[in-house]
Amino acid sequence: MIVDAAPLAHLKQHADQRAIPLYTHIDLTWRCDLACVHCYLEERVKHELDLAELQDVLDQIAALGGLFMLFSGGDIFLRPDALDILRAATDRGFYVSIITHAGHITEEVAEELTTMGVALIHVSIYSSRAEVHDRITKVPGSLHASLRAISWLRRRGIAVEMKCPVFADNEGAELEIPLLAARYDCTFKLDHRIIPALGVLPPEGLTGHCDSLTHLNLNVDQQIDVVRAAHGQGFTWAHLQRHDLATPVCKAGRSAVYIDPEGNVSPCLVWEQHAGNLRHTDFTELWNHGEVFELARDTTRKSFYGCATCENVLFCEICPGKAHKETGHARGISAQMCRAATVTRLAFDDREHDLAIDIAHLLDDAP
Repeated sequence: MIVDAAPLAHLKQHADQRAIPLYTHIDLTWRCDLACVHCYLEERVKHELDLAELQDVLDQIAALGGLFMLFSGGDIFLRPDALDILRAATDRGFYVSIITHAGHITEEVAEELTTMGVALIHVSIYSSRAEVHDRITKVPGSLHASLRAISWLRRRGIAVEMKCPVFADNEGAELEIPLLAARYDCTFKLDHRIIPALGVLPPEGLTGHCDSLTHLNLNVDQQIDVVRAAHGQGFTWAHLQRHDLATPVCKAGRSAVYIDPEGNVSPCLVWEQHAGNLRHTDFTELWNHGEVFELARDTTRKSFYGCATCENVLFCEICPGKAHKETGHARGISAQMCRAATVTRLAFDDREHDLAIDIAHLLDDAP
């Protein structure tokens, strides 16, 4: 099932302006039977929300106008009630998507997902070569299990997207994954950035320092290759989407919300400032009056210290979550995002004399 982009853009704008939780991302568990070298989860065991608690929050989100529901983990199929949870969401009319390694999807499970109307499944694939993929997951046979599940899903007409971060351990995957996706009639998504471990904050008094897992990232030239591959042939610097300084930085906290396995509610997975917990406060109250959501709704691109004068600001994916993680301030400057914007510019700007950007002077403006 493909959502038409034009009406969706109007719907998103409507939701942003009226603080409607159009998009919800729920991590059902942080348990996983893979041990991926780049995994950002530091702690795997949580006191997970049960089915009844999840049904209650689904009802509240539906009443507020929510439409898109993403479930992920860990791997959600390690929960024995995973199908019950998915069914509860589809029964309430949500457009349901899943992130999974798919190793636990059998033909029977694929049939259940088809019957209940799950719309899209994102499957983590790190290489077309088993020796590379399985070395990253540290589980022999994991690529075979994932691809077998993808075959079962595609035969039943469920849309599948292969998700692949490209980093030191699978360098060159940007060339493999598009071909592999075409072979299985899937879409694909490439990312040249590794997410730092959750819960790992910069040392006290030291900003701009959040290196957990980021040592796995490729060098700039290699990241440029990934960005070009992700956008495809013919995409140029002129095609990059531009954003006015008065516009919101993203949908987090405006039309999107994240819920972790224990029921902590925040604007997104990366923005680790909790509005509260569902076991103590109703979702509706947290969404309407949570302090971090009020901050998110009052934040535009010009809210960020030093960014307004940067030549990359109009297309930079400014991120309050990464800024908070690196600097302790949601409106500070994220060195990671500065580097990512520079990589984007280098990938598509043909004016070689105007490619460089001095990140250091931007960091001087951080609080």
